[in-house]
Amino acid sequence: MEEQGIFYDVFGTDKKEWDAEKWRERGRRAMARRHLGKRAVSERDWFLGDWLLLGKQQFKGRLREEAKKVTDIPWGTLKGFMGLAKEFPKSRRRDDLSWSHHREVWKLPKAEQDKKLDGCVITGKNGQTYIKPLSELKAEIRGTAKAKNEWDELQAGIERTKKGTELPETFKITFDGKTSAALRHLLLFHGHEQKMEEFLRSLVICGLQSKSGWINESKAALKILREA
Repeated sequence: MEEQGIFYDVFGTDKKEWDAEKWRERGRRAMARRHLGKRAVSERDWFLGDWLLLGKQQFKGRLREEAKKVTDIPWGTLKGFMGLAKEFPKSRRRDDLSWSHHREVWKLPKAEQDKKLDGCVITGKNGQTYIKPLSELKAEIRGTAKAKNEWDELQAGIERTKKGTELPETFKITFDGKTSAALRHLLLFHGHEQKMEEFLRSLVICGLQSKSGWINESKAALKILREA
């Protein structure tokens, strides 16, 4: 806890008493700390972001120069600290999660950010709290992005079909378990000789989709196929 004390608040006193020299001194004190644990490093990164946002108000166009003198950290890195602090004001930060957890969800929509961060704090059956490792969060986000890109690519193919052009010879789609089971059921119902890729192609041309993705209910799917 002693390690984190200096990072707890940018000022430590009434903000009305703040001035440029005090800003510099706080930054120097923060950078003077060595051999920090992981939690203290996270606290320091938040501190630097808040510290830079306050410096931006004071120094305007001279912030880069002033910050370089105090920290000797590359400006690109400092901009990252500042951007994340702006995206996540103190009211939106999860105390149990690291600065890096917040950075990983930065580019997502705000509602998705909150959902992902909330999902990183897991309460076990024994009542203890577990934190999802950063590596798992990264893999989860990359998997979501990959699935979205594949879906967007498929949607673009459908639009090309509507305009009289052909879908690509091959395309890749990722489904969750329930959707895969429903599609397999429909494939068997629709005809054993049809290849899965051909079957999917017919489904997307028929418009088998919803706002949230593919329709899982077999009855709704079959109705669309019968009306096509």
